[in-house]
Amino acid sequence: MRELGITYRSGSFNLPRVHVECDYKRAVNYDDDLEIEVALKQLGRSSMRFEFCGRVASEIVAQGAVVIACMNWETQRASPIPEEMRRKLEGVLQHERLNPADKGA
Repeated sequence: MRELGITYRSGSFNLPRVHVECDYKRAVNYDDDLEIEVALKQLGRSSMRFEFCGRVASEIVAQGAVVIACMNWETQRASPIPEEMRRKLEGVLQHERLNPADKGA
């Protein structure tokens, strides 16, 4: 989000996380070099879904997703994603799985 120039609170809206899920495959130890890949998978009218995959030495250690809603700061209700933000997000929207070999996840 930062690379796209999108902040979690801007003007009249903010972007709360409204759903988070994670399947842990194995423990991650202190000092493990953890790599996390994140991809935008769905872009709705007022929400977006990101999927992530965590790896240590190329081994998947966790997979999950987070749904972020666009919320009007004053009304505390869902609002459409602003057009400028939507254009930026559409540029990174991906439809393929993060880990095609793991079809059961």
